[in-house]
Amino acid sequence: MKDFVKNKSVILVGNSVEIMEYDLKEYIDSFDIVVHFGKAIGRNKRQTMSLGSKTDVWITGLFRAPMWKYEFRNGKYKNTKIILNKCRRFIDYPLTPKQIKNIPNFEYIDMFSDKELRDIYDEFGFGEDNESPTGEWVTGGLKRPSIGFLSILYFIRKVKIYKSLHIIGFDFFSKSTNKIRPGCKIPTPHSWHLPLYTVPEGSHNTNIEQKYVSKLDEENKLKWHILSNLDLETIDYSDWLNKNIDNSKKNILKSFDGS
Repeated sequence: MKDFVKNKSVILVGNSVEIMEYDLKEYIDSFDIVVHFGKAIGRNKRQTMSLGSKTDVWITGLFRAPMWKYEFRNGKYKNTKIILNKCRRFIDYPLTPKQIKNIPNFEYIDMFSDKELRDIYDEFGFGEDNESPTGEWVTGGLKRPSIGFLSILYFIRKVKIYKSLHIIGFDFFSKSTNKIRPGCKIPTPHSWHLPLYTVPEGSHNTNIEQKYVSKLDEENKLKWHILSNLDLETIDYSDWLNKNIDNSKKNILKSFDGS
C-alpha cells in the first residue's frame, strides 16, 4: 500500500447519507487514489454522481467481503487494492466459521491485527459491543470503532507517505435519513445504503471519533471536507437507491467547491 500511494493525493469517500445530496463525481475522481467502503463497490449510476466512478482501494469488513465475488471477477476492479478490516463485535473471540468463509480467497491487505485492534480499543476507550456472545442484547456499554475511523488511523499511522490525505462523506453519524428497510431496528439509518440494523442502538462512539478526527484536521494531518455541518439532522431520502435514475436527475444535486 505504501508503494501504491507514495507521493499521491488520496481521498477516503465515506458513506454518509448527506453525500447523496451532492454532485461530487468530478471532484472525487480528480484525486490520484480514491478509497471506497463496503457497499459503495456496487454503486449504481445515480450513486456514482455522488461517490465518483473511480475505486483504487476498496476497504471492507467481513460482512461486506463477499461482494468481491460479484464486483471483481468481471474485471471492472481488476486493479483495485483490497484492505480487509477484521474488527468485529467480540475482538477477543476467534473468527467464526461464517466470518472465515467471507474472507476473499485472493490477495488483500490486513488493516490491523487483533493485537493492534485491541491496542486501539484501549487507547481510545472503546469496548466490546454491548451484545453478549449468546446473542442477548444489553443496553448501555461501550462501542467498537467504525470502519471509517479505523481506516483513517490506518492511513495516518501505517501508510503515511502519500502526498495528501482527504476525507469526504464523513460526519460520524450526525446525519441520518427518514427511510428504513423492513426489519431495521433503528428508525433513521446513518448510511446511504440503508443498513439493516438488527439492534436498537448504534455500534459506534461518535463523540470519540469525531473529536479525534477534528484534531487530525486541526493539525493538518488530513483535510476533512465537511459537506455542511455536524449538527444532528434527518435528511429526506431522495430515491438514491433507485438504479433506474439517470443523468437527467443530476440537476437536483448540490455543487461542491472542495473547500
